[in-house]
Amino acid sequence: MRWELWALCALAAGCGRPVAPAPDVVAHLGDRELTYADFESYLRLNSLDSEVGLASGVLSGLFDQFLREELLLETARAEGLEGADRRRLVDRLIGKRAAQAVTEADVAGYYEGHAAEFDLPERVSLRQILLDDRRLAVAALERLRAGEPFEAVARSVEPGADVGGWEQADLARDGVPPAFAEAIFSLAPGAISEIVEADYGFFIFEVTGHQPAERLRLEQAAPRIRSKLEREAADKALSELVGEAERRYNVAVFEQNLPFDYRGNYRPNAASP
Repeated sequence: MRWELWALCALAAGCGRPVAPAPDVVAHLGDRELTYADFESYLRLNSLDSEVGLASGVLSGLFDQFLREELLLETARAEGLEGADRRRLVDRLIGKRAAQAVTEADVAGYYEGHAAEFDLPERVSLRQILLDDRRLAVAALERLRAGEPFEAVARSVEPGADVGGWEQADLARDGVPPAFAEAIFSLAPGAISEIVEADYGFFIFEVTGHQPAERLRLEQAAPRIRSKLEREAADKALSELVGEAERRYNVAVFEQNLPFDYRGNYRPNAASP
């Protein structure tokens, strides 16, 4: 009887003590255990290695990222998303939340509130020949003025050159040297410039297009606006999802089982990540 009483007392006393984690368990996410091997797998997925002597501060930051990704994976599975690829699963979760956030009204509202962002300056498109000998440049210019096709002249004076290297599109005045801008922007489409000398050679330009300053219309700007707003929505969704998951799954880090000095945001009393 005394033995049974002692055993009951010992059991009752032990029930109030937290159970120590296994030596390889480095964190709990709710009821789920994460091991150091899980963290090492995460590092390998990111082309990193815990054995290469990373500083404790760096490893702590990576460990926090690992925990946040695990939180997001738990949330994705809880929402019925499935897939073997961790990153795609997380991206789908974030995309699902973020895609609902950007509407046509949001796009139109951004356009109205940031109109100056969609002002385009005067621009030119052109082709060019660059030679290091003025005599060759003079001869090439004479052939062009005589009506010989630009490409034929360029090929003859720059054998083997890539045709794409001769062409430049949508150049703004502030995107070219002042001496070039003066020569280029005064030309009408189809006109040939005089020889323009630079430190690295002699240029001849043919202007192929001249676009006046303009403001993009809403339908032209919409793809760019939507992309920007979706990036912002994804960042916001990520922050919200992590916060929700942290409240749903209590995160506990067992610093004593980590082989580095953990300084991350999931320590007791640490600031919120």
